Amino acid sequence: MPAPTLKNLRAQASMAMRTCDFEDALATDCELEVHEPDNPTWPQRKAEIFEQQEIPDQAGNGGSIL
Repeated sequence: MPAPTLKNLRAQASMAMRTCDFEDALATDCELEVHEPDNPTWPQRKAEIFEQQEIPDQAGNGGSIL
């Protein structure tokens, strides 16, 4: 998908959130997720990725998933 279209999708999602149109915001975010699965743009997605990262324990034994 060309970059301008992704830029438009990001703008559409942002506008939907600002106007409290959560249904449209969620649909647009899902569409963005298809095209940019490893590029979190929303705080919720960033938080989900952080929670899935392994944190090493104090002994350095690989740790656990949060």
